[in-house]
Amino acid sequence: GRLDDLQLSNSLFFKTGIRFYVGTGGIAPFGVINNLAIDGASGIAYTLEAGSFSVSGGYVTMGAGTKAIEAIVAAVDYDFQGLKIGAASTSTTVGVNFAPTSGISTLGFTGGSINTGSQVISSFVVGGTQAVTLRVNGMYLTNSSNCAPLTSAKVKVTNTAAKINLGNNNMEDCGGGTTSKFADISSDIRGAIIGNIGIGWGLTAPPAPANLKVVGNTFPAP
Repeated sequence: GRLDDLQLSNSLFFKTGIRFYVGTGGIAPFGVINNLAIDGASGIAYTLEAGSFSVSGGYVTMGAGTKAIEAIVAAVDYDFQGLKIGAASTSTTVGVNFAPTSGISTLGFTGGSINTGSQVISSFVVGGTQAVTLRVNGMYLTNSSNCAPLTSAKVKVTNTAAKINLGNNNMEDCGGGTTSKFADISSDIRGAIIGNIGIGWGLTAPPAPANLKVVGNTFPAP
């Protein structure tokens, strides 16, 4: 079958997630989701295998060893606004895994927050080799474990074909003299890292990049 123009509002999913994929009709789903609460999902809360959706409000709370959002199959175009992602415990793997194997994809996040329970798991991971765009703007990024010590950056990008826009995000202050990374960018990809702030944070990017603009970030020592 096919799913056209889904409208989902003010709903609660308990101990389950939601999966978007292309059915036998061959048409990718699309639509609007408002104020969806996903509570205690096991596995993945949002599995994005296809489609185009605007998602506003709502929250995700996760159990141990889970992900909030994963897009690792085909092309997707999703825009999340004001989504609150929370960790149930310090063992929770809460994050966005973005590495589709085909097509051109976009994930956007505006406002909202993400609490990464695990100290070693990134909030956003951009991998693979496909052309993808990640936008993360105006979010609050925190850790239930006081973010010390973090061994993986909040935003980790290994995809050399990726484009990124990371702007005006606010990180939880890191105490105890620990310096953690907000972003770890492995190559001179196209994009901008502008106006992010957080005590005890830093970033890793190629020296003197030609395509990646890094300016106006405030990461004072703790």
